[in-house]
Amino acid sequence: MVDRSPALASNSYYQAVNKELGATIDFQVNDGNTYGDKIQTVLASPKDVPDWVVIPSWNLPPRFSQAVTSVFEDLAPYLSGDKIKKYPNLANLPTAAWKFSSFAGGLYGLPYPSTLLTNAMFYRKDIFTELGLEAPKTADEYIEIAKELTNPAKKRWGSEDAWNGAQLMFGVAPKWALVDGALVNKVETDEYRAALEWTAKLFASGAVHPDAVAGNLQQSKARFESGASLMATDGLGSWHESLARMLPTNPKYDMQPMDFFAPDGGKPTLFAGAPASIFSFIKKNDDKAKIEELLAVANFIAAPFGTQEYQLINYGVEGVHFKKDENNIPQSTDKGLAEVTSTYAFLVNSPSSIPRFSTRAMCSRPASGKHARRRLSSRSSSSVCKSRSPPSSAHSASRSTTWPWILPAAAKRSAIWMPHLPRGRRTVAMSSVSSTPDS
Repeated sequence: MVDRSPALASNSYYQAVNKELGATIDFQVNDGNTYGDKIQTVLASPKDVPDWVVIPSWNLPPRFSQAVTSVFEDLAPYLSGDKIKKYPNLANLPTAAWKFSSFAGGLYGLPYPSTLLTNAMFYRKDIFTELGLEAPKTADEYIEIAKELTNPAKKRWGSEDAWNGAQLMFGVAPKWALVDGALVNKVETDEYRAALEWTAKLFASGAVHPDAVAGNLQQSKARFESGASLMATDGLGSWHESLARMLPTNPKYDMQPMDFFAPDGGKPTLFAGAPASIFSFIKKNDDKAKIEELLAVANFIAAPFGTQEYQLINYGVEGVHFKKDENNIPQSTDKGLAEVTSTYAFLVNSPSSIPRFSTRAMCSRPASGKHARRRLSSRSSSSVCKSRSPPSSAHSASRSTTWPWILPAAAKRSAIWMPHLPRGRRTVAMSSVSSTPDS
């Protein structure tokens, strides 16, 4: 376990959010590179499972649908039908994200909604400009430019491992493709073979950083940011993260995505990303008040763009962690850069301000507010929650066949409900998200 975030006692961001939550959440950071193995070990021993567990989609263990029913709580009795009115911000999450969070016939996951497109090929525009180069627009150009950029004497290589980028270029299906009326696994498609052949050609050119050739992908971001490699494929969230890390010390740093292109430079074939990329699960518990307590916390964290809650979760306290520029865009202070992370958002995240997927949840528009850019972080955590006085509400344990995304027309988003939570201790395990791997 590697703790990269300031401790609660010295982190004013955590303290400010916890004060508004009416709860104390103490985060401890786990290494995302080994989290997949760790989560399998924990799930194998139910007594070691914490009360609230976050698992990225790429870390879901084998036969998870068999384990989920015995370890985690089915949230349908708490969220289906009119019960969702208690949690208006959860009701506001996209329909497809909720559906994607269903396992073994039950609603077990709280979703982190994804963007429509999740990956892109990035390049160091600042260095490209210095060298008089433009971003590649075809597969062949990518290799030629990568070779031109490569200069081992200057410890500079043109590219990181571009396998995920190759799949974007060649239009490889995420898992299955419909070919002549039959379902075909992606590894059997012509596009997959073409992407493999192109990647082999890139590696053979000598333009891929030697550490990437050796399989050290954990340091890919660091190499790209230092200028040791100048093109890389990554999740879109990495763009915001990288700018936040680098601009304070390198104002010229300019990480930009390439336009999507087919291998010949024509229109690309792009596949929509999964509607949710990360899930959180609440441990099975006979104390229904504890389940409602954690859902109340989740409802606060899921507050949408344009609300004060969203601003607090994503930027911290104005004047302490950020200041607004002339366009009313939050700009992090040094304290904000040091303390503000996305740990809360990994429990459950608000919808993107740009629609990802349609939803039938009937919610009013978010309250008006200043524009804010959402920062994403590669950090993640475990947390312990100490909380206060309970919300008053009736609870029915009977299961309803009406799912939370099918809401009555009268269900409207009310004012943000700030929970006053019962006393208790909650342990929440979370993973770090450093990249979006091949799906």
